[in-house]
Amino acid sequence: MPQREQTTLPRILNRFDLTAIAVNTIIGSGIFVMPAAAAASVGVWAPLSFLACAFIILTLVLTYAAAASRFSETGGPYLYAKKAFGNFVAFEVGWIFWLGRISAVGANYSVFMLYLGYFAPKLSQGLPRAAIITVLAALITLTNIRGIKLSSQIVNAFTISKLLPLGLLILVGFFFLDFEKSGAAKDFTSADFLRSIFILVFAYGGFEQASIPGGESQNPKRDLPRALLLAIAIVTLVYVSMQFVVYNLDPTIAESKRPLAQVAEMIIGPLGAGLIALGAMVSTCGYVFGASLAVPRLTFALAEQRQLPPILARLHLRFRTPWFSILFHFIITWTLAILLTFLQLAVINVMARLVVSVVTCLAVMRFQNTDQAPSTFRLPGRQLIPLAGIGLAIFLLFQASHNELFYGTLALAIGAVIYFIFSRAANLLKS
Repeated sequence: MPQREQTTLPRILNRFDLTAIAVNTIIGSGIFVMPAAAAASVGVWAPLSFLACAFIILTLVLTYAAAASRFSETGGPYLYAKKAFGNFVAFEVGWIFWLGRISAVGANYSVFMLYLGYFAPKLSQGLPRAAIITVLAALITLTNIRGIKLSSQIVNAFTISKLLPLGLLILVGFFFLDFEKSGAAKDFTSADFLRSIFILVFAYGGFEQASIPGGESQNPKRDLPRALLLAIAIVTLVYVSMQFVVYNLDPTIAESKRPLAQVAEMIIGPLGAGLIALGAMVSTCGYVFGASLAVPRLTFALAEQRQLPPILARLHLRFRTPWFSILFHFIITWTLAILLTFLQLAVINVMARLVVSVVTCLAVMRFQNTDQAPSTFRLPGRQLIPLAGIGLAIFLLFQASHNELFYGTLALAIGAVIYFIFSRAANLLKS
């Protein structure tokens, strides 16, 4: 007798797992590249850029926590938008959020290969680069298909492993601080400072992914809000400390492709640089693994609602994972990693996340007014925080260039076309 397909996802993830997913997907490639970009923009004041960005992100994290406390299903921001505003807005949110997440995965593959180039420069270019990305992506995909429990355990291990070399560099670096070395403060404009914050949004991105696998969490209404807040506190401490230490030790990181490895080599020697390069590879690989766990659940949720082909909602008979969505994720992220640069992918990610955050803030405000979905998380100031999140996100969006805004709008238009095509097809099938 053939085995019947099970249509429900197992509830396995606990609060520690959700915190690890959030930390793992925030601390990816950004911390290994962004210290140079921030230093190039505002010099010694870069830690303030990280703090200002953290404040903006905190308003969004609190809003996401309030939204997450109302739901126990899979889908994250897509689910919140659907409940608040209906199918069309939900699809646009799911579409643009998905674009942001897959672009982040592609960016992390790029940084993985950049730091691999520290050990073997010839492997980080051309056909060897494409081959290594292919093998790595295939291994991550196969592991994620095998089940959420195994995947979450690997994510936990990656999270701890990536924090160790970063923590070591910060602690050792404090013993070598020389405030005279940082030199005179760099001249910069308010536009430079705002642009630096806009770019740093990429480094703080990823916490939203912890909200997606709600249908596989033991108690998402209680655990997700706490996991999100704990994760952002850990990440802010790491980022601000790291930027302060590395710039003080070596102001020339602004011109470096591998700023943390450069500083580690200066204070510890080649062994230190190798350790940081290895840590960057572990960190980016861990990010890709965590994203490859969470993001396919978004296309799974869209397919469950008949807004994407139903095949993406198919579960594996043995492992009960959305294996078609995981395979689809593999194909798309592999293509982006091969074709686009880190900065191109980072900008796509930042713009997509800011748009999704605006809609999530609006959804929370609607829930507060209508009580459509009761909350277990008390949001300080009630609607003040979502309003602040909306204002700050829109303000940051307009730090993008005109071309970037054009392509972001084009992406939303393409999403609208896809939605109406599938809506039309669904109506024809019903009739």
